Amino acid sequence: MLAKMTRKLFFILLIFPLFCSAQNTFSEFFLPKSLRFDFLMGGNSGKVSVYPVQLKQEPHWAGSQINLIDIFHYGSYRFRVFDMETDHLIFSKGFSTLFQEWQTTAEAKQMDKTFYQAVIFPFPQKKIRLEIDARQWEGHFLTIFSTEIDPDDYFILREKPHPYEAEVILENGNPEIKVDLVILSEGYTEVEKDKFFSDAKRVTGYLFEEDPFKLEMSKFNVRAVFVPSVDSGTDVPGEEIYRNTAFNSTFYTFDLPRYLTTSDMKSVYDAAAVVPYDHLYL
Repeated sequence: MLAKMTRKLFFILLIFPLFCSAQNTFSEFFLPKSLRFDFLMGGNSGKVSVYPVQLKQEPHWAGSQINLIDIFHYGSYRFRVFDMETDHLIFSKGFSTLFQEWQTTAEAKQMDKTFYQAVIFPFPQKKIRLEIDARQWEGHFLTIFSTEIDPDDYFILREKPHPYEAEVILENGNPEIKVDLVILSEGYTEVEKDKFFSDAKRVTGYLFEEDPFKLEMSKFNVRAVFVPSVDSGTDVPGEEIYRNTAFNSTFYTFDLPRYLTTSDMKSVYDAAAVVPYDHLYL
């Protein structure tokens, strides 16, 4: 029994410095807010390029302050943040885009096109290098864009987010240790505000009725943000229905009648910035 307890204690002592080191890494390199790098991802079926648009400070960082490096390498793309002084990798994350879906269409074989995209990471304390990598057919990543960022640059936009009305639907703890979901209203007019919050609560209820979400419910926070639209509904181009909505969502994405998306990611990210979030739902 004593030997078993000794082994457990040794294991705890072994991992404790690693835990502390990870915690110190965040406080050494980052501040508890976000830096958003907006860009256009463009090209055609055979090429991809990145065109910078803007840098924007956001008030919240809802992600982990411990697990800063992506070890799973999911997604067709990834971005990496390096400390300029030491060239040390301090943050990374994989992602996928609507652009890569478009690359598989017939249209992509005939023309070039761009899609709005953003990557978000903790706000750096010192100068960093941001790299965006694309996964190749063989599985490895190739850097397609690199830029240096000075956190003191006065061209970083620092205006406050629009104070959209937000409501907490589920709260189980601090954002940095929970999975934070935000539901944004799309196609709800001002007079439909109560309906939106009711719908958001109903959808949240559906989500946590089933495992694994039901089992892991205590690990989630959910917030709803109301962004009014001029019109109710969404575009259905194939039926010549067009609605003026907050995020310009539309059916017939890639001419597929039931495929509902939005490419107006700037508006989406601007609205979501009012609350801490890890994942977005419209």
